[in-house]
Amino acid sequence: MEIKMKNEFPLTKEEELDEFYDDEETLNEKIQKLIQLIKESKHCVFFTGAGISISSGIPDLMSPNGLLGSRRKRELRLKEKEFWKWKPSLTHLGILELMKKKIVKYLITINLDALHMRSGVPFNKMSELHGNTNMEYCTKCGTKFFRLFKTRNALKKNLHLTGRKCDYCGGDLMDSTINYDEKLPEEAYRLAEENCEKADLVVVWGSSLRISPANSLPSKSVEKGNGKLVMINLQKTHKDKYASLLVRAKSDDVMKRLLKEFGLEVDIWRDKLIDFILEQNEKKEKKENKENKESKENKENKENKENLELRISDSSDSSDSSDSN
Repeated sequence: MEIKMKNEFPLTKEEELDEFYDDEETLNEKIQKLIQLIKESKHCVFFTGAGISISSGIPDLMSPNGLLGSRRKRELRLKEKEFWKWKPSLTHLGILELMKKKIVKYLITINLDALHMRSGVPFNKMSELHGNTNMEYCTKCGTKFFRLFKTRNALKKNLHLTGRKCDYCGGDLMDSTINYDEKLPEEAYRLAEENCEKADLVVVWGSSLRISPANSLPSKSVEKGNGKLVMINLQKTHKDKYASLLVRAKSDDVMKRLLKEFGLEVDIWRDKLIDFILEQNEKKEKKENKENKESKENKENKENKENLELRISDSSDSSDSSDSN
């Protein structure tokens, strides 16, 4: 069955504008409860949306200051030119620290901004359900390539060829961005679903859960009766009814307190995208060196064989001449 992305829960005008904040006392109580839930959890999964990237300078589609108003699309296009000014937020870096300590076992994101990747979250511990702006892949051999630029350049939504070729097999490269009515990456979705079903706690950060089928994942363990759901979001969502805890605060404010309670500090940030690309280039260089070495050896073997055949031929000619005498 094809799993396609759809906006099943469009915002009403009221929902678009309404944001809610817990008062300080209520927020402190809720964060203490959240900490207790995380400490008791055996398999905690985090699910992130656009809300965690707002402090990085990226607009949230679903927020009152997102892309739904006039001039906002133009504003986003201008911001795209400043891609390298977008840095992982405290929430991105805090998630990395919690994963390093194995407090959080798996991460699911519907963000395309590559900030989890740039913060250093391992690929085998994360599902990017809607793609990655900086990743393109080969349609022939499947090799993934990470770029220092946004890979998508198609003008029509269902066109994904980037015009570049694979360094290894020469196949066409495609961007990995998922648009509405397009299939989600099967393996990423499978792992996300598997971890949500296994989870005894799913914490949603900065998402209104309006885009299907990703929005069905956080509540799976609750619906099965073996898990709890926490929502950290300023807006109401249709999944609030499943939540054991609703936290109305900005993601960074919650993460700051979480890190303090767990005695963790975020490291000085280094852009991991640079590391990925250096590693990618190193693999390419090793492959080219190996191919050059094999080509040189094949050439030498061919020359040795030709020289041997020549010597045998010369020896045979000399023998024939001696017999005739």
